[in-house]
Amino acid sequence: MYETTVNVPSDFENIKLLCEYIELIYEVEARPKSGSTDVVTIRASSSDEMENAQNLALTFIGPESSTIRELPLNILVICTMPSVRRYLAKQLKLVLTVRGLSALLIRGSNASSLILNSALNRLMSASTSANATKLMKLQGLCKNLGIDLNQIDSGSAEVKSGFYDFLLEIEKLARSKNSIIYPTPIGPNSCDPAFIEVFKYSRSPPTTTASIPPPPDQPIPVYRAASKARKPTHSTGGALSKAEARRARKLRKQQQRKVNEGLLDLSTQKQFVPHEDGDLTKPPPFGPRKAPRSASQPAVNQSSTLNHNPPVNTAPKRLRPIVIDGANVAHGESSNSNFNVHNLRCVITYFKQRGHEEISIFLPSTAQPKCTACFSAKEISRHFTFTPCRRLENGFKPQKADDDSVILEFARKKDAVVISNDQYRDWLIQRPEFRDVIENRVIPYTLRTGIFVLSHYPFGKDKPPLDELLSFPD
Repeated sequence: MYETTVNVPSDFENIKLLCEYIELIYEVEARPKSGSTDVVTIRASSSDEMENAQNLALTFIGPESSTIRELPLNILVICTMPSVRRYLAKQLKLVLTVRGLSALLIRGSNASSLILNSALNRLMSASTSANATKLMKLQGLCKNLGIDLNQIDSGSAEVKSGFYDFLLEIEKLARSKNSIIYPTPIGPNSCDPAFIEVFKYSRSPPTTTASIPPPPDQPIPVYRAASKARKPTHSTGGALSKAEARRARKLRKQQQRKVNEGLLDLSTQKQFVPHEDGDLTKPPPFGPRKAPRSASQPAVNQSSTLNHNPPVNTAPKRLRPIVIDGANVAHGESSNSNFNVHNLRCVITYFKQRGHEEISIFLPSTAQPKCTACFSAKEISRHFTFTPCRRLENGFKPQKADDDSVILEFARKKDAVVISNDQYRDWLIQRPEFRDVIENRVIPYTLRTGIFVLSHYPFGKDKPPLDELLSFPD
């Protein structure tokens, strides 16, 4: 038996309704903790059911968005059927409750709420006509989705036909990543191929560590020699001829290649100055530089208008430490919810490829035997931290330290990023000092069939990109 707790705000008045709703959706036991009015205890026979029930409780208490939708009575009855509530909670992570006599309160993410509202529009528009083909297919569809059709047997043929369209609309939108109303993927295991970085786990990883990717390309200014004046071209309007334009493009490519290879520092090209009209002459050939002029030697024939290019900062940024929520990642495989120690190997190798050296994985001590079977003693001592677990008497459940608080406290002190799909929302109220870590440095991931994925923009395109999150500011 697994057990966890959810902290409820002191002003929350629907603890009984919360517990009833959790037990309606999942096969768990949810009860207010004895002697406490702001803690709910959840007990389940599996860790997956326990985690799902905990996430549902957090959605009930503090959803991303809450919307109220006025509905006809027959549509409201359908939406509040136990099997429909269960289906929407598992498919869209939504909580549906009745507000007043004819309103539906929808709690969940913005994207999920948009999907449900679109399906409700389809249901209301389709409920005015019946379709015999849809009625025949409805029974099989409900069986596949785990919906009890007997609960709406008393409904009219028009309502059942509309219910078929309602379910198809939800399934279509929930599976489509290109839908207009589905701008961002839902769930921890969805991804947008246009903005992800993929690393495929190999069981025989290379022994050498890849170098840190070079910084973004710097713009290459156009130069000409300061000591010589170029003859004016016959082109009108200051434009370059075709031959000069080709030569300029070739020179820029050569300079950029040398910069990327570390063979050229533009800040040391003192004999070249930017030319506003785009004109240029061929620079001196690349090769060993002459010995620098002694400080005692005066400069000869140096132009008083020489304008040096500002130094280019090519030094790599200092990378942040990586803190991995081991239990979350080990269970993070979307196709298999069992504890998979190879997921941890995949994530470690991924961050080593990026150049990170300080990688820490936090796990309960009960998972130590599985890790020691797949990792060497050196890897265990370098990357793994096992939180304490006490077993006072045989036959009783061991007392485990809370992993989340240890992870967040360690990340706060080390100024590290956390790799986890956990929301940590219950800690925002309990420990305000964790807010910066939870809001700005907890990076979600996707992991499926040995492919580890981090979005290039984990918090959205209007937020800092992944490379900036994984390194300290300049």
